[in-house]
Amino acid sequence: MKVLRAENERLRQENALCKRTVKQAIDIGIVKVVPVDLDLTVPDEEPESWTERSAHFSRLRSMILKKTVELCKLHGRAVHQDEVLRAFRATYPTFSAGVSSFGETCSRRLRELRSEGYLTSPQQGYFFLGSRILESGKT
Repeated sequence: MKVLRAENERLRQENALCKRTVKQAIDIGIVKVVPVDLDLTVPDEEPESWTERSAHFSRLRSMILKKTVELCKLHGRAVHQDEVLRAFRATYPTFSAGVSSFGETCSRRLRELRSEGYLTSPQQGYFFLGSRILESGKT
């Protein structure tokens, strides 16, 4: 089902691009005759709200949490967010390449995990295992 939704969204974007191209071609005079029943209306693009995008970040959050826990256990100390980002990029190079503003996006996910109790922050930019991780026994 996810594949079909993604394909549907890609086709909608492609259709909108084609309609805009035809409109522009009409405006500059490349296209002279347009069928009467041709619909060239394109819905206004609204930027995705945070609530619409948050589902996309759930997988990223869990991956970042796993990598942070792994690093904390490996080093036995709090790890800096740059260490987490480097390790994440090394482990998931194609995934990290597909995320725009990867550093800021991951930093926000780390702060979210801290605010939810999965991580703690003994110093700004450093993260360690939080109470929710320790209570769950997943360490």
